[in-house]
Amino acid sequence: MTRFPQKKDIHNWIRTLALVAMIGMFIVLISGIAVTDTGSQVGCGHSWPLCRGQFIPQFAFTTAVEFTHRSLTAVETVLILLETAAILIWYRTQKPLKVMAPLLLLGLFGEAAMGAWSVLDPQQPAVLALHFGISLLAVSTTVIAYGLLRQGARAYPAVRSSTSSRVASWSMLAFLLLVVYSGAFIRLDNTGAACMSWPICFGSHGSPYAIFIDLLHRAGGAAAFFIAMFLMAFFRRTDPERKDLSRWARVLLYAILLQGVAGAVLALSSLSLWAELLHGTLAGVLFSVAAWLCLLSMLGPLPYKDGPEGAPGAAEPAGILAPVSS
Repeated sequence: MTRFPQKKDIHNWIRTLALVAMIGMFIVLISGIAVTDTGSQVGCGHSWPLCRGQFIPQFAFTTAVEFTHRSLTAVETVLILLETAAILIWYRTQKPLKVMAPLLLLGLFGEAAMGAWSVLDPQQPAVLALHFGISLLAVSTTVIAYGLLRQGARAYPAVRSSTSSRVASWSMLAFLLLVVYSGAFIRLDNTGAACMSWPICFGSHGSPYAIFIDLLHRAGGAAAFFIAMFLMAFFRRTDPERKDLSRWARVLLYAILLQGVAGAVLALSSLSLWAELLHGTLAGVLFSVAAWLCLLSMLGPLPYKDGPEGAPGAAEPAGILAPVSS
């Protein structure tokens, strides 16, 4: 007898697809950083989406790096399209996921459009740094979509966070975007070599402009750390019943700390490629945590079946986000 897929089976398949798409987006992010740091932006010439006008070009190192990045992006595009279709078909009654579906596409195609623009019409570092910011937005959408599928979002409690908590969460996200943008600008403008010590510049021979940009970025990172500490106390005071907000603010604090350590390693390793990749990857993690915190502030806590209430990584909630019948 033929066994047709059950709702639980379909949910597990879609959740696995979302996990693969999330990991894939991080890989695309890492490969994009490698393209920039190895100077492979024009490895395929000024041709897009083909590489040097060919589907499979003759390979030099820079060509191989750029072609690999484009190939990974093509695979990720298929994954995101499948995930979006699955959400719209099977979770069309789930408003949070229904909202995420177009955002997945917007992040993916926004990143691809910026990549194509930078190849076909090379821009200044101030414009190119936007590409990295959009890449982080694309990464965060896949993280949030997987998080909703993994943890559930069918019914939220009546208790919502205060308006001040929502404003604080979104303000933190906006500030982190500025800090990340400044870091991407430093990488693209090649001003990072002006300050190879940490936390301040000792014996630097860089221009005052380059040193100022470097120190401004580091000051922004330090400010983000203290703001995250403030958010933890702020959430406890304004929304004491919303322990999930203060908990994820603590996770955000740890993510900022790790990012700062990675920044120090980057400077002390003379801007080595592996340190650049680590720093960029952790930026994706950091921004995703901040975006998840914004989601929680808007939608309320997510109930769990097992484990501590609201604990990150707890078991899947019972009956939540079961796919709807088609």
